[in-house]
Amino acid sequence: MDFVVSALRDPQAPEVVVWDSGCAKLGPLRPFVIPGGLLDLIVFSRPDRHASFSDSVHRVSYEQPCVVIGGHTVEAAEPSAAGTLELSSAYVSRWTVLDERGGAWFPDDQPHRYDAQGVPYFYGRATTVRVPSGPTRVRVARGTEFKAVEQLVDIAPDRTIELFVEPERIHNGLARGWASADLHVHLNYSGDHVNDIARGRVVRQGEGLHVMNLLAANWNTDLIYDDILLTETLQANHADDDGTVVGVEYRNNLYGHMTVLNPDARPERFHTGHPRATHDVDWPPNSQAAGAFREGGAFVTYTHPFLVDVAAAGGLDEVFSRARARSCEARALVVDAPLGLVDGVDVVGGPNHIIGSMEVVRRLYNCGLRFALTAGTDVLLSFSSAWGELSNPPGWFRAYAEIGTEQPTSRRWQQAASAGRTFVTNGPWLELTVNDVGIGGCVEAGPGARLQAKAEVSGAGLEELLIVGPDGPLARSEIVSDDGASLSVELAVESPTWLAATAHGGKRATLYGDQPSVFAHTSPVWVRVDGREIARADDAQWCLDWIARFQELVRADGRFSAEAQWDDFEADCSRATRFYAAIAGRTT
Repeated sequence: MDFVVSALRDPQAPEVVVWDSGCAKLGPLRPFVIPGGLLDLIVFSRPDRHASFSDSVHRVSYEQPCVVIGGHTVEAAEPSAAGTLELSSAYVSRWTVLDERGGAWFPDDQPHRYDAQGVPYFYGRATTVRVPSGPTRVRVARGTEFKAVEQLVDIAPDRTIELFVEPERIHNGLARGWASADLHVHLNYSGDHVNDIARGRVVRQGEGLHVMNLLAANWNTDLIYDDILLTETLQANHADDDGTVVGVEYRNNLYGHMTVLNPDARPERFHTGHPRATHDVDWPPNSQAAGAFREGGAFVTYTHPFLVDVAAAGGLDEVFSRARARSCEARALVVDAPLGLVDGVDVVGGPNHIIGSMEVVRRLYNCGLRFALTAGTDVLLSFSSAWGELSNPPGWFRAYAEIGTEQPTSRRWQQAASAGRTFVTNGPWLELTVNDVGIGGCVEAGPGARLQAKAEVSGAGLEELLIVGPDGPLARSEIVSDDGASLSVELAVESPTWLAATAHGGKRATLYGDQPSVFAHTSPVWVRVDGREIARADDAQWCLDWIARFQELVRADGRFSAEAQWDDFEADCSRATRFYAAIAGRTT
């Protein structure tokens, strides 16, 4: 009979194999247990075998390192003498401490967290960790502006080692006038940890983020996680805006999810259309919630907008498949953008398809619709280990906004992002100017005018730098050095357009997410010609076809308790249709 014994909530699982002959042996990852320490082990019966007894939990200690499985005594852990690590850094950082067998060790007062690759981590500036004596690996990191540093130390029994470790700085965004943000983080969203705002602040600092939006939200029911925290923050009137803020995730799985930065009041509703919630109908449409938030001065984005490659063959069929009607993709984005209700789109971060999301963004930009590229990772800080990338550190994708020389706050970041001065990245530093006008700006030109576009990028793992426009790449440069590259191109313009820069690279083990490839993309620099904005008929027609398919899907799968509720949705579609139809009927 085969069994597996694994440390509770610990991906570094030791294996115990109990053979039918009655003898037992321990696998190679037997953990250490130190004096005063306890280790909880759970025994799972192998799903491919017939188990004669059920799963069970055992507590192992230094004094009692064995467990009994089916009447057989198994040495589940190895007793070890202990030493102490006194860890410190100049800033709050993210630490990983591993013994010689890969076992994870944490300070007594820190939550145990593991990323999607099973790597343990915790946060602190000065902290103490008791570890087994012997070789110990210490790793310190601090978000995308720093390179992680590792040290190997050998700890003697009952000895203390003081270790000051600094991650190596790669970029300094704030020194250049840019502040970073992650707009989609959950402080408490079920899970096995309960966090307060102070712990959220430590996490933000440990990732070198300037703004982190902690979202109050539901999960298919009426329960709103962090509702009380949101109320307390609103009552404080954002008086202490250090960048650790509490916002809202407004959720409808048919229309799409929105994140809200800096709401001025608790919303009447946090969600619609969830069958396990009291308000289970798909009404009101997202537009009404977005409008109310924006009237209160908030910044509204569509988050994790598309889970499939919209540009691929069959991509649109997947988006509007009835089998995937509740996949939470941002189907309403194409409707709400021309209504002036969208400040940003989280094209990177979370369970999202970057290329698919950028295809929809490109189509909307080609209709003259302006909004910022933003990022939201959707990580869950209350889980030791969540599914997929949701237990990764926040900020593994982030959005930078140009705030200038002022101290970073969420309000200043919002002001800059509202003006389109953003780029998104999982590492590279990316800049763009067009005729010396920066990201988010607008160049005024006449027919035949010459434009000088220049992009610069630096960072590890880069392979290609591009300047792109409404139809795709306009210029590209191969990158062969981590020192980065620059790319310049001169263009003659006859009609309105926009330009952006993007940088790509290969997959790297140090990156997070389902698509761990180097990536950065700027918001556009806009080009008006004779005062006219870009407005392309073929892209407007693409949006009209989108709305028609969206209406068909909502008519088939939407939940409404009155025809008037459907009428509200139709009214939004009609307004958006008139906008696109005016463009589609015009020759550009």
